Amino acid sequence: MKFIVIPDKFKGTLTAEEASEIIGGEIKNFMPNATVVKLPVSDGGEGLTDTFLRALKGKKVHVKVNNPFMEEITAYYGIFEDYAVIEVASACGLLLVSGRANTKIATTYGVGEMILHAINSGVKKIFLGLGGTSTTDGGAGLMVALGAKFYDKNHMNFIPTGVSLSDISYVDISGVDIKGVEITCLSDSLNELYGANGASFVYAKQKGATEEDLPILDNALRHFAEVTKTATGKDLSSVKGTGSAGGIGFSVLSFLGGEIKGGIGEVLKIVGFENHLKDADFVITGEGKFDNQSLFGKTVFGIATVAKKAGVPVILLAGAIKDITHKSLVDIGITSAFSINRGSRSDFNDIIKNAKTDLKETVGSVLGLIMK
Repeated sequence: MKFIVIPDKFKGTLTAEEASEIIGGEIKNFMPNATVVKLPVSDGGEGLTDTFLRALKGKKVHVKVNNPFMEEITAYYGIFEDYAVIEVASACGLLLVSGRANTKIATTYGVGEMILHAINSGVKKIFLGLGGTSTTDGGAGLMVALGAKFYDKNHMNFIPTGVSLSDISYVDISGVDIKGVEITCLSDSLNELYGANGASFVYAKQKGATEEDLPILDNALRHFAEVTKTATGKDLSSVKGTGSAGGIGFSVLSFLGGEIKGGIGEVLKIVGFENHLKDADFVITGEGKFDNQSLFGKTVFGIATVAKKAGVPVILLAGAIKDITHKSLVDIGITSAFSINRGSRSDFNDIIKNAKTDLKETVGSVLGLIMK
């Protein structure tokens, strides 16, 4: 029997690689003769660079950059032949500011520093993994690092952040030169830049914003779109994905001529998922929370869709499964779904403490059903 084990991260509790090792190890405990193919993946957020490094021959490049609060840190990205893979979260991620998140003042400046480093290394293309950020600055910070200048009404040059996007009077992008490098954003998000489905109202609360902050941040993003249109002649704020990673996708499309693609689709090509499916009996995937948002381009959706075409049943393991019908699961190709929260725990520290054991025991239960 052949199993493909292809989880994303269980956010805040287990990395994709940790989950893959636990699931694969338990399969071997129950079925020593089983073939287990472990393919831990990312849809564009945390873990993207490592996913590429595991699947392809490349090198890890360390670089000193500024974190969301302009404090120096060391981040890394991957170089593969003539292209680079950069996770924006490695420079402006929510995990970098754990316990002190404040999206109103957080910047993507460090992302721009990573992009610039990769360009100066001679790459021809950059894949930019969007996700897991602490920012809602529309990507303005990264543009400053690349040479853009943002001026306020007093003609003072500054680095705009979430709230201070509203202070931009005009933009000068004459100093931006990415040397013809193509930039492709990989994202699981279909959000526009602003509005009810935009970067602020959908994501900012998990980045430290209060309920009262949301319309302020949203209006700031609206203003950013207006001054960007004046500078570029283009209004791309309604393009799906421009609200991803606090609006980074918007700046990449508007100022750098980039594009946005579904992250999981590209990743599945890289890891050769379709080839592995040809003689597979089961696919086991998983993530931290599975809900209605998961039906729109996220990791499990992409995996299940491809596996369904190949006629391979998919088993989903998730920390929580909410507001989703069995029919919705079956429609996208998920045969069965199991929550790994075996004690119905509500305290997150308790969930973290028991995550590995809970996942292992859940896999054991699932395999017991398969072997009957």
